[in-house]
Amino acid sequence: MKKIILLSIILISTIQLFAQSGKVNYMASIIKKPLDKNSPYYEKQKEIREVIDSRSKDIELEMTFNAIEAVYKKKEKLKNDNDYGVNLTALLAGADAVYYTNKKDSLCIESVEDAGQRFLVSRKLAKWKISNETKKIGKYICTKATTIKKVDLGRKIKKVPVTAWFTKEVPVSFAPKNYSGLPGLIVELQEGKLLLSVTKIAISADKKVAIKKPSKGMKVTEEEYKKIQKKLDKEDGWED
Repeated sequence: MKKIILLSIILISTIQLFAQSGKVNYMASIIKKPLDKNSPYYEKQKEIREVIDSRSKDIELEMTFNAIEAVYKKKEKLKNDNDYGVNLTALLAGADAVYYTNKKDSLCIESVEDAGQRFLVSRKLAKWKISNETKKIGKYICTKATTIKKVDLGRKIKKVPVTAWFTKEVPVSFAPKNYSGLPGLIVELQEGKLLLSVTKIAISADKKVAIKKPSKGMKVTEEEYKKIQKKLDKEDGWED
């Protein structure tokens, strides 16, 4: 009887631990390898780097969640924020879209505008491979997990390596984009040259946060959206 009571207490505590609401802020930046000054192409590479740097400003994104749902999007701009025009960091981080995830559906919906039309793209959650490798990030002990993102370039499929460092010390399974599903909060995420790093974590077991599911737009699957994009690229003359 004591064992049953103890098990019940553990289960209730676990449910309460995971049934939380809150907000997590991420800083998005571009990873840049140091240039080789001894390279005969150093000056040219330096010029290219300067152009990239001018169009790769760090931006902040936020993930708001409750026990069942989460939304990931660019943090609202302040009135005195500067607009840098085309920002490569924002493009890679998905800052022009809103990502909605629901645990019950095990699906991520990306609300994105393309050619003046709004689409609701259903994206599958990433399939993670969790390793035994750990490291400390800030005050958290984090575990390494990896997956592959496939990017359709038209003539070929590019495989982009994705590495996440998550901590079980913060039992939040939601994550940026469609990377939810790990048994803990992603503190650091590297997707190709994009780096997302946690800057702020605010979690409350009492406060209930209402999440608004995107509803305006054409509902399409990933494959349907790819076909639409290819058609739009042809019309714009970007594809032969």
